[in-house]
Amino acid sequence: MAQDNLRRGDSAPGELSEIVIVDTFTRLIFGDDASVLSRAELGVIEALRRVEPDVAGDDLQAMGEFLRSLGVGEMIALVGRVQQCAAPFPSPPSSGRRAQHLRAC
Repeated sequence: MAQDNLRRGDSAPGELSEIVIVDTFTRLIFGDDASVLSRAELGVIEALRRVEPDVAGDDLQAMGEFLRSLGVGEMIALVGRVQQCAAPFPSPPSSGRRAQHLRAC
């Protein structure tokens, strides 16, 4: 059952799963179509911008190049930092106000 949760990207309340973060990083590295990013993937990208000043203002292609240059240990550490920074993705409020999706890191 826990294995099924990992495959689906489920995680504990309040955090993105490592699987979703790694999948998003992989999409950036390989330059996948950014027009079809999920809400969780957009959250990963925003959290990445918050925890890594080197990519804060970069477009998605430059972010992919940055990620491609990382070693395995650096990538693992970055996944952990992004996971700590990201908060749950609540449903948008019905009043039309923009929901706060990420904690300040």
